[in-house]
Amino acid sequence: MNNHSHDTESDHGQALPAGTRLEEFVIERVLGSGGFGITYLAKDTALGRQVVIKENLPVQFCFRDPSSLTVAPRHSHGDDADNFQWSLENFSKEAAMLASLDHRGIVRVLRSFQAFGTAYFVMPFVEGMALDELAKSRQGKPFSEEELRGLLERVLDALGYLHDRGIYHRDLKPGNLLITHEGIPVLIDFGSARQRLSERSMTVVESPGYTPFEQLQTRGNIGPWSDLYALGATLVKLMTGEAPPKTNDRSFGDPWRPLLDRADLAGKFSVGFLKGIDRSLKLQIEDRWQNAGEWRAVLRGETAAQPVAATPEYVPVAASSIVVSAPVTGHKKKTNIAQWAIAACMVLGLIAVGKSVSNERAKAVAQAKNAEQRAAQVERDKEAFIAQAKAEMENRSLPGSKAGEERDFVIAAGVKMAFCWIPPGEFLMGSSVDEVGRGDDEIQHRVTISKGFWLAKTEVTQAQWRAVMGSNPSHFKGDDLPVELVSWNDIASSGGFLEMANRFADGEDRFSLPTEAQWEYACRAGTTGTHSGDLDKIAWYDRNAGSKTHPVGQKKANTWGLHDMQGNVREWCADRYEPYPTGAVVAPDGANSGSYRVYRGGSWDYNAYYCRVADRDYYDPSHAYYSMGFRLVRSSVSQNGR
Repeated sequence: MNNHSHDTESDHGQALPAGTRLEEFVIERVLGSGGFGITYLAKDTALGRQVVIKENLPVQFCFRDPSSLTVAPRHSHGDDADNFQWSLENFSKEAAMLASLDHRGIVRVLRSFQAFGTAYFVMPFVEGMALDELAKSRQGKPFSEEELRGLLERVLDALGYLHDRGIYHRDLKPGNLLITHEGIPVLIDFGSARQRLSERSMTVVESPGYTPFEQLQTRGNIGPWSDLYALGATLVKLMTGEAPPKTNDRSFGDPWRPLLDRADLAGKFSVGFLKGIDRSLKLQIEDRWQNAGEWRAVLRGETAAQPVAATPEYVPVAASSIVVSAPVTGHKKKTNIAQWAIAACMVLGLIAVGKSVSNERAKAVAQAKNAEQRAAQVERDKEAFIAQAKAEMENRSLPGSKAGEERDFVIAAGVKMAFCWIPPGEFLMGSSVDEVGRGDDEIQHRVTISKGFWLAKTEVTQAQWRAVMGSNPSHFKGDDLPVELVSWNDIASSGGFLEMANRFADGEDRFSLPTEAQWEYACRAGTTGTHSGDLDKIAWYDRNAGSKTHPVGQKKANTWGLHDMQGNVREWCADRYEPYPTGAVVAPDGANSGSYRVYRGGSWDYNAYYCRVADRDYYDPSHAYYSMGFRLVRSSVSQNGR
């Protein structure tokens, strides 16, 4: 969660005082406040870390008693009481919605609760700078197209994830985009609950210049195009220093001049880039981009033509202008070299993403060439090891004799991976209706695993990935750490990990990703509960991982010898995502259609709900995140992830 809010006031008379205890949290200070709530920095006394807490406090309908600190409606009966109760319900719904999301570009909710007569939810404390503060720190130095392309690419990815789930931010602007130290933009401070409350009370919530006209209407046609309008306005602010006019002012005699018509921008930005932003800011909904994927596809499909006179690559601003701290009135920290380096990294992170977009085609060519070179090297290495590999495969391809029996398989020249035997059997897949944290797509059904298989004892490590692929894409570096930042395509598409590793396989037995049914069956290992054991003993998750991955195999294995199934990193499966079938099924291989791929298990940045054995989720196969990895299955059953 962003620790930088820009609605701070000099007088927070309605705020909880420092030292107030909320559950296991102790309030340290106010980060920001507005007409609908207050945001605090707090200390998690149970885990010894800082968090951000958001409080529901719509001052139009309620007030805080300074003696008891309790929040109550301004009038015990009538509209104020009804609207305040309605705000509590919607605030809790917003918390539940945010808690269901899993995207590094979207603020996460760790938990929610009620106290002092109102509602709260808790978010991680993330170091970084709000985008408007970052822009100010540059002292007038303009953003380059590379930087803005990088920003746009990342935010479109996050918005696409939201919109695919029917969720809209509704208050996107520079102050609600946190740029982390790695240069990753994170969407914060969603306006959905505020908008619903304002509609109910017949008031208007507007961020002038960023709010599209349909959001000012009582029943406006809100959709992806609404957030994309605000995103375009945000880019305009970064490029010109000013947001577009208010949409009400644009309704008659529109004073807005499209970017493509501005002489001051000609030569600094490519035509295609300017046209894309102009399209997002059309007054009529049907003239705008209709979804994030549409804009993103055009952005990626451009030939990345250079502007007529390309601007020089951005050089970080002087250290004296950098402030990396919560901009709370009267509490700005002094600048130092470390802060300068942090701000520089944030900007360079955006540049790196921008370059990756504009150079995508060149990279694809280079990757294809590298794949050919790796394949040739593997062929050379294979000859030297073929006798050894064949001998091992003749022995190891035989079924195991008991659950958890271990055997090694060769995945690269001189490199072996340990696997455990998973016997055939039946189990109840999914969760019971009374399981806490249960998702609607976890309907319980009986599954028969008709053939046993070998499943990797641990998640694939960075050393193993490098041995097969010759590179290491991971964010957290370490040979024995699980590999992450790998997409489903990196693993299972042509030239990916599976194809390269299977050059050392013989006969029908092949390496693949486990099906979703295989994964859950192996994770349960005969158990039927929410978790397959004491979660702290078997998994690295947000309460014990310290915000990072850990060497594989450190936590206790389940009864079939498998480590880290419910933590460390989430794991890609072969299947396409679809609702579970009704009735009993035999060895399901997943859906035959659909664009998303399933991933399972918890990770270092997930809470216990997401570490449940039955928890399931899905994502675009081209996306990679630093909380997602995989493990291998080896069997003669078709596992091609149809």
